[in-house]
Amino acid sequence: MTPEEREATRLGAEALDRALVALGRRPAAENPDFRAGEPLAGIFPTLLLEKPGVAPLTLVLAPYLDVWVGPFSEVVLIVIEESSPGEVQGLLEKVLRSAVTCRKGRWATTVTLQIPGEEPWIRLKDLGTRGKASLEGDFLPYVDGARRVGVMAYDDDVAAQIRDQLAGVPEVTERKMFGALAFLVAGNMAVAASGQGGILVRVGDEADELIETTPATRPEMGTRTMKGWVHVDTGDLGPGDLSSWVDRGVAYARSLPPK
Repeated sequence: MTPEEREATRLGAEALDRALVALGRRPAAENPDFRAGEPLAGIFPTLLLEKPGVAPLTLVLAPYLDVWVGPFSEVVLIVIEESSPGEVQGLLEKVLRSAVTCRKGRWATTVTLQIPGEEPWIRLKDLGTRGKASLEGDFLPYVDGARRVGVMAYDDDVAAQIRDQLAGVPEVTERKMFGALAFLVAGNMAVAASGQGGILVRVGDEADELIETTPATRPEMGTRTMKGWVHVDTGDLGPGDLSSWVDRGVAYARSLPPK
């Protein structure tokens, strides 16, 4: 984690605690409904809001004070980019106040968020859960106010090609996150099959140059661009191109301290 990422996480955690206290609740570390979750990709601290008999709500405090909220870790994204601490606290207070309901169908799970007495302001259908998740209104004191992000599925064929390319690379792990399938090397994200199609490649400071000299584009996550990453569409991956991009991502991940 870079110093900037560490500071962002600290500020996000402080804003969450101020929001809980403002709502008359205990800070997260002292709140029985919260517990520490598995860090996102081994990097960003995660808090899980849990209630008996319902799926956990996930909050990830990441750079730029972004907050991810969702029963499947990829349902809702709140962007608090370049906001003041007061604005962050205000938004988190909204996040911690509205109701979440979940209806399970045979082929999909529909998640609805709404302020009590008002029409739902967000309605998401997750086909990947096959109706296995279970969210109920028990989250009423805790959730409201987010920005919808469509959940898309990554291309299985592209993921398989990346997996084959990494077959001989040691310390490779896979993790589904935010509609993508990420491949980590020694705990550091290297490349991913993107939920928007094509691939995401972690290249660090080379990103700007590659965007100017190759078909790669600057990826976006919600309203924020992903610094140090490039996106390459499937149609721009000619023979041998995927292998070259995967090698770039692996090389960058190897340049970072293992986690």
